[in-house]
Amino acid sequence: MLMEDSRDFYLGQFLDLVPFADNVLRRVWKRLVTNRWVDFGGSQFQLRWLAFRYVQRGDDMAKSALYKRVRKNILEVRVVNGVDNLLELDREKALDYFVALMDKSEVELRDNEYGSLGYDIEKTFGEEWKEAWLLANEHSSRTAAAIRREDKSVYRERGGEKVVTAEDLLEVFRQRGDSRNAADSFQSAASTEEFERAARNLPSPEEGLAEYLRSVFVRRPWPIEPQPLFELAKSRKWKVVRQAYRVLEKIESPEVRRFALAKLQNRYQGRLASDLLIKNYRPGDAKRLRLRADASRGRDEMHEILMSLRQLVEKHPEIGDQYVQYLYDTMPCSFCRYSIVKVMMERKMVTGEVRAECLHDAAEDTRLLFGGVLA
Repeated sequence: MLMEDSRDFYLGQFLDLVPFADNVLRRVWKRLVTNRWVDFGGSQFQLRWLAFRYVQRGDDMAKSALYKRVRKNILEVRVVNGVDNLLELDREKALDYFVALMDKSEVELRDNEYGSLGYDIEKTFGEEWKEAWLLANEHSSRTAAAIRREDKSVYRERGGEKVVTAEDLLEVFRQRGDSRNAADSFQSAASTEEFERAARNLPSPEEGLAEYLRSVFVRRPWPIEPQPLFELAKSRKWKVVRQAYRVLEKIESPEVRRFALAKLQNRYQGRLASDLLIKNYRPGDAKRLRLRADASRGRDEMHEILMSLRQLVEKHPEIGDQYVQYLYDTMPCSFCRYSIVKVMMERKMVTGEVRAECLHDAAEDTRLLFGGVLA
């Protein structure tokens, strides 16, 4: 499953029709506990929400599995994925359990995870309740104190800081490793000369280079020749490579197109290079991407390349209908499938068979395109 919204209601309907459903569900809950993936829309995400629905029905095995899974996420992966499910189910009891778990284990969550936990608490109990809870616990609970620090960090970021020179911007990143607010301020206020200077004088990877690329060159495009970005694509740090490509995506130039074609067959960077063809499209690129997608070594790689192809057919109606049909038949992602079906509707490609499939699609938005609502 790739980039899917929660399908718990849909899956639950099917499981209700399965003979010996209890035996099936025992295997499902075992899979939830052992599954390692925590990505949004992935299989663990789906299984957590399915367990959530069954806990609401009174399924004790689902509840036990959900607690075990979230405990493993915290202790082994250092993320809070799934805490929101249990806060909604058990409220203060779940919060006390997981805060005690983190305090006792002395586990350090990954970057921004304390902020995510604070968000989950506020979403479940409200802003005033969260503030009262932090006041009562921040001096006795290491986890509550970390949430408070994260809240203060976000507050400072939102508070505003004027950054107009490349030197000052670089210093901010060297001190913090990340500052979206400073980057926003710089993009708004910096002169053309300072913006060019910011592109020529980059921080090191240890000083937040990936975040610098991600934050600084957003509203204003890369202002100098793209060769420095080509060099960054050789980095051994994948975050730097990915962000270099994200900046290159916004550049339309013969050099970027040549670079994209040279990297398209690369085992690791081909999925990133495919996006460079969106702004640098030429006839024949749809075929290139289809062939590259067919040569993918896994569904994640295929998904990213097919997303590039999907954007091409959306922007270029002259691309043949066979590529739209290929996307519909091949795309493993329900979000993308929704967009593809809309293109098919615009091109009057929807057959009776496609309509019938869409009426029973796992994604509600796709079903609703044809008025389909599950009872």
